[in-house]
Amino acid sequence: MKSSLPSIRVLGSISLLAALGACDARGSGNTGPIESDGGASDTGAPTDATLPPVDVGTPPVDVGTPPVDVGTPPVDVGTPPVDVGTPPVDVGTPPVDVGTPPVDVGTPPVDAGGVARYRRTVTDATLVEACTLPGAQRVLVNADDESTTLVAPFSLRFFGIPVPQSLGLQVYSNGFISQMPIDPTMAIGGTIPSTRAPNGVIAPYWVDLVTGADGVCSVVVGSAPIRRWIIQWKNARFYSGETSMPLAGTASFEVIYNEADASMDFIYETITGQPMNAPTRAAVGLEHPDGSLAFVVCPGGRIDATPRAPDCTSVTTGTRFRVVPTGD
Repeated sequence: MKSSLPSIRVLGSISLLAALGACDARGSGNTGPIESDGGASDTGAPTDATLPPVDVGTPPVDVGTPPVDVGTPPVDVGTPPVDVGTPPVDVGTPPVDVGTPPVDVGTPPVDAGGVARYRRTVTDATLVEACTLPGAQRVLVNADDESTTLVAPFSLRFFGIPVPQSLGLQVYSNGFISQMPIDPTMAIGGTIPSTRAPNGVIAPYWVDLVTGADGVCSVVVGSAPIRRWIIQWKNARFYSGETSMPLAGTASFEVIYNEADASMDFIYETITGQPMNAPTRAAVGLEHPDGSLAFVVCPGGRIDATPRAPDCTSVTTGTRFRVVPTGD
């Protein structure tokens, strides 16, 4: 038994050496794979190190965003000029409205060369049959080149000049009123303006007329201070200039003086049938008391004058308008 122990130890030693040799052999065989793993880990590090530039590159994109936001304010700041520009458009509107009066005021220069102190405008007045009203005064019945005196029912203003009620006005069968009495045969037709008598003329239709049974009627209506004085020529006829048939056509018209503002309404019921050979053409308008200026709708005159008197084509049956003072 004792003689077998060394053999056992020798065998144990050989077994131990063999085991150690096997371990050395595994260690030397694993060196490559272990280094390879370590190398892979080390080699991967530079790849991770390159990531920051990608992240660092992102800020410029973010940093670039502010200019876009900063650029927005100029757009907003630019908006006020658009709003500020709006007032001039609104401010510009008044001149359009203010420009309307010159159109109305511009009427006198067309009719009277810009010096008449009256302007023509529309009227809401309608024809009043003066001859049929209570208190009407009828004059110049069947009259040819005649006149009579009428006293105004209240004080008048004419071209800014007060006309005393006591003055009396001359009313002519030939379709006009004057502050100046003259021989009616000299007033068969006239031109306005003219310094020749008669002057201070209100001429609704100054032409050579012959009145009939209706004559000329005068009446006042309303109460102070808005009374109206109406003078109406009713069914007068034109003098034709022909001996065989001296009268022709019909002229019915009136003038209304308004106490409230010294305006006058001219209203024409019938104007028809004046012969071409009639010696005169109608003067329509107002003439200053000294004859120096006038508000002219039709200038009037004689057809044998040079130049020949023009026809009054702007006043026909149904015409009506108001003449308004523009100031003293």
